[in-house]
Order: sequence, then C-alpha cells, then structure tokens
Amino acid sequence: MLHDTIMVSSSVIDPVTCRRNLRRSAELLTLCCTLQEAYLHTRFPQLSANELRRRVCENIVAAKEQAWTQAQH
Repeated sequence: MLHDTIMVSSSVIDPVTCRRNLRRSAELLTLCCTLQEAYLHTRFPQLSANELRRRVCENIVAAKEQAWTQAQH
C-alpha cells in the first residue's frame, strides 16, 4: 500500500502535488495520442479507428525502444 508521504533524499514530497502532476501528465499523454491519431487520420483516411490507435501505440513503443537503445550507448 502506498503511504501518504514519500521520502526522497531527505525531503518530503507532497502527495497532493504528486497526484496533480500525475493527472496532468496523463491528460497530456491522452492529448498527444489524440492529436497523433487525428494527424494519422488525415494521412491515412482509409484506416479504421482501431488501426490508427494501433499505429499510435506502435509509434510510442518504437520511440521508447530507440530512447532505451541510445541511453545504453
């Protein structure tokens, strides 16, 4: 179970601020995915909504794999 107070490097992190930042991050991620889906729809109007979402997810995974590979070098 998570505690209400998290200690990191001898400083206390406010759980309310953490939750607010996490919520904002999730909102931004959702917005970015929606925008990328809309962009892909303009480029590939023949694709279904499911196919567009699959491509968005594939792009996310590819970007993360590239970042991980670069970080290891």
